[in-house]
Amino acid sequence: MFRVLLIATLLLASSAIAQKLSPAEQKLYDKALAAQAAGDFAEAIAGYRKVLHTRETYVPAHLNLASAYLATNDVPRAEYHLRRAMALQPENGQVLLKVALVYAQAGNAKEAERAFARVPKDLHSSPRYFYVRGTIKVARGEAQGALADLQTAQRKAPNDVEIITLLAALQIHLGKHKEAVALLSGGAQRNPKEPLLWQGLAQAYMGTGEAPKAAEALEKARRLLPDSIEIAVSLSRVYEQMDRIADAVNVLVYVGIGGHGLDGENKLDEIRRE
Repeated sequence: MFRVLLIATLLLASSAIAQKLSPAEQKLYDKALAAQAAGDFAEAIAGYRKVLHTRETYVPAHLNLASAYLATNDVPRAEYHLRRAMALQPENGQVLLKVALVYAQAGNAKEAERAFARVPKDLHSSPRYFYVRGTIKVARGEAQGALADLQTAQRKAPNDVEIITLLAALQIHLGKHKEAVALLSGGAQRNPKEPLLWQGLAQAYMGTGEAPKAAEALEKARRLLPDSIEIAVSLSRVYEQMDRIADAVNVLVYVGIGGHGLDGENKLDEIRRE
C-alpha cells in the first residue's frame, strides 16, 4: 500500500513548473494525468509520449512519464526521463525534488540523495524538503527517521494532501493504524474530493479491524474515480472479507475485470450457477 500511495503522489501538474503548452497539448497532458491518477498507466504513458513528441523539452511530462514507467516496473525508461528532466532544468529546485522522489520510489537511494543534495538552500525549510527527505529515508529503510521528517512536513503544511497521504501510509506500514485513521479522517473531511485520502483511510480501517468503515471509505473513493481498477480491486477484497460476494464480483465486473481473482476462484461463475 505504501508503494501505491507514493507512486500516486508523484503526479506533477503543469502549473508546478513554469512551462506552457498549447491548448491541444494541455488537453493531452490533462488526460494523461487523469489516467495516471486512475491507475491506467498504459494510457498515461501514451499521453505523455504524445505531448513530448511535439514538446520534447516539457519537464513535467518527463517527470510524470518517469513515474508511470516506474509503476509498470520499467525502471530503465523511468531513469532515462529523470535524467532528461534534470538536464533540461538542472538548477530548478522543484524539479530536483521531484527527481529525488521518483528515484526514492525506485529504491535508488543513492541517485535520490544526489539530486536532493542539489536542492537550493532557500527550499531547505520548506514542507516539501522534509517530505522528500523523509521519502528518501524510507528508501534507505530508516522508517523512524522518515516518520520524524514527514511529521515535520505535515506540521508545516497541515492540509497538504500528498504529505498527509505519505505520512499515513508510513504510519500504516509501522502498525500505527489508529494514528493513521485520525490523520486521514481529518484530511478526508477537509479534502473530500481527494480519492487517495479515502483509499488510505480504508487501509487504516482494515488495520483496526473495521471492514465496514473501510468499505465506506473505498465507496467514496470509487465515486470519485469510478473507472479505477486499483480502487475496484481493493473494494472487492474488502467486500469479500465481509462475505458480500455478489458485491465483490460486481465491482470487478464494472471495471472489466470479470469475476476472477477472489481467492483464486471464479466467483462470477459460482454466483451464476446459484
